Amino acid sequence: MIFRRGRTCASPTIAQLEREVLFYLQELFVEMFFVETRHGVSLRRKFLCEIFKKAKFCVSAMLIYNIFMLKKYQFINQKYWEENLSRKDWYLRLAKDFKKYIIKPEIDEGQTSGNRRSDLRKIKREIYYIVNEFYKKNKLYLGKSGENWDKERKLIKYIVLHHTSSSQNIFLSMLSIIQMIRLYIGRYLVKDMKPKVYGQPLWSNHFRRGKMVFFAYHWLIRSDGSAQRLLQDNQIGWHAGRWPINCASIAICFSGDYENKMPDKKMLDAAVKIIRENYPQVKKKNILGHGETRPKPTSCPGKYLGHIKKYILERL
Repeated sequence: MIFRRGRTCASPTIAQLEREVLFYLQELFVEMFFVETRHGVSLRRKFLCEIFKKAKFCVSAMLIYNIFMLKKYQFINQKYWEENLSRKDWYLRLAKDFKKYIIKPEIDEGQTSGNRRSDLRKIKREIYYIVNEFYKKNKLYLGKSGENWDKERKLIKYIVLHHTSSSQNIFLSMLSIIQMIRLYIGRYLVKDMKPKVYGQPLWSNHFRRGKMVFFAYHWLIRSDGSAQRLLQDNQIGWHAGRWPINCASIAICFSGDYENKMPDKKMLDAAVKIIRENYPQVKKKNILGHGETRPKPTSCPGKYLGHIKKYILERL
């Protein structure tokens, strides 16, 4: 239910929610301006409670709107995805969709117009979201045992720097799902590669708090400079684009999109601390950006990689 001037509206549409949010934002700013210009500073307290109530309602309306938008898939067929995700062979059933939009996209975003590029990104986002919903609720069928992907782990010789190219505050469950689809499903859909795992239930051999995870990175550095351990040093992260480097490296990832900007100083300082305290044996020449380790070009962790490396190396 949503209220406005004594009237109620059941089961609001997106358009109605948008109108209500904009209406209360408008009223809030009008009243703030009115109090400032006509009544002076001394009378502002009289209106503060009422303004606060409207602000609270506005925030609530926006939260409802966001939840409504998240649940209302606009670019994928929700029923189709839910029916297939509930099956044991879910990733085989959805293989064409995963390949088309994520693993081996048929349409290059860089070659499309602005609107089309935006739609493709929204399709990917909705795919990630709906798979993550099943994952969080333990409805996604995963393996109970499988290949030991860490058996080829070597002594650590490399540090590889990455960025998530997503929101700074990305949830770990979403990060795990993104990398599960991009990396693990991509591998489990290959028929002629050893070890042969095609069609088998997904298995990473990595767990966090009792739940299987599919992280590619060992460390995730948040925007406030805090560092989260995602994988243990004896586990292989599928991150570098070359298996021999995966086997002998640690992946440190900056949370956020740093394609066109530098990570904050506190994030860089956190990377320095991680390397200095945990991997002093790694030679400076072996501290690399993701784009320096894979055969296919990538800009990860952004165009300022040279500056990032310079900052880190000068402090080690």
